[in-house]
Amino acid sequence: HVAYIFFENKKMFKSLKNVILAKHFLIKYGQNVLRHMILSSHFNQVINLNSELIGQSMEWAGKMENLLKRIGFFLFENKLTYKKKSNDQEVVNLLLDNLNTVRVFHLIEKKTSILNWILNENLNGDTAFFESIDSIIFSFELMGFDFNIPKYNLEIKKTIVKWKKFRDIREYDSADKLRKFLQKENIF
Repeated sequence: HVAYIFFENKKMFKSLKNVILAKHFLIKYGQNVLRHMILSSHFNQVINLNSELIGQSMEWAGKMENLLKRIGFFLFENKLTYKKKSNDQEVVNLLLDNLNTVRVFHLIEKKTSILNWILNENLNGDTAFFESIDSIIFSFELMGFDFNIPKYNLEIKKTIVKWKKFRDIREYDSADKLRKFLQKENIF
């Protein structure tokens, strides 16, 4: 960004003690939240940091993490494999157009809607599904986000199978213990 960063509508100054160090922000909120806050406004605009903007960026990052968890689980459940196939030229063109990150976020939202619809309808991973994943993953990589579709090791795969069996036979206490473990492992 080439413009100033404000906090609660006041320009940041050490003398005002309203400076937030990036390293402290990263510890508290993470890199994806910081990156979203900065990239969701045009590079030549002033950024006004405030609790609302931080909250919106935290919500967005959480939404992206949950989407990728759902995609990972969907791929596992349907025995599908995702391999990155292509770069999204539309994303490249938007960034070449005066670094228009705001429009890239609109594209990500559009692809997120497609993916959520496919996941909610439990459709079997059609072309739009994999193209939308490619577009989102490519956008994340190009803009420096640290989001990934979870990969399951053998222990996780076995635990998911056990969890589903306990649910099917209505042993909910046992299923809940396994679900809590899977949540702790960031699978759900």
